[in-house]
Amino acid sequence: MISLLRVGRFSFSKSILETSTRGLVSFKDIFGSKENSEVAETSKQNENLIATDFEAIKNTETTRLVRVKAYKPPENVEQLIKNFCQEVFDKNFNDQNFKSLLLSDPGLKFNLLTKCISAFKHNIPNTYLNDIKNVQDLIEYYTTELKDTSPLEDIYQQQDLPKNIHINLEYNRFVPETDKFFNGKDAFPERNTVVTSLWYSKKYKSVNKKKPYFIK
Repeated sequence: MISLLRVGRFSFSKSILETSTRGLVSFKDIFGSKENSEVAETSKQNENLIATDFEAIKNTETTRLVRVKAYKPPENVEQLIKNFCQEVFDKNFNDQNFKSLLLSDPGLKFNLLTKCISAFKHNIPNTYLNDIKNVQDLIEYYTTELKDTSPLEDIYQQQDLPKNIHINLEYNRFVPETDKFFNGKDAFPERNTVVTSLWYSKKYKSVNKKKPYFIK
């Protein structure tokens, strides 16, 4: 701890006294700087905002226009997982509260998940591995149905869409070499159209446009 020397109505730290032996003691050394306090307060507020934004992003489910393999859970999911837990946990298995069994042991968790993946023919993405902390989380995962359609296709199939919304799934892509729309004029002559999805690459081809070597 820094020892204090009380002189009159003020207390001076040992570091300030050592500074005075090397040179003059400024007003900031004794009473502190208002700028430093404001910077510290602003930095603290920024840290709180960053932490709040991080929690909001973490709790937000991201929706992407990607396809996944369809999965329809069987009716006996819970019973099958219960049997797998009895095999994996052996003596530590409890029939009454098996859903609360923790999957903190990497070896036990690996054995249990591989059994489930093999039985249900439904993989577990890496992004979900940390979310499965106990058997109850595993049951909820394998009782959730997945469709092989994208979110955009799901919206397209809804019957109660507003009248001012029109979704065209079979849209036309402009290819300068074959299409003659607008007399072959391209709105984006130097912008390539790259298809990164493996699914849609079977339907649409990437268009790499030739850029002029000399621009007048």
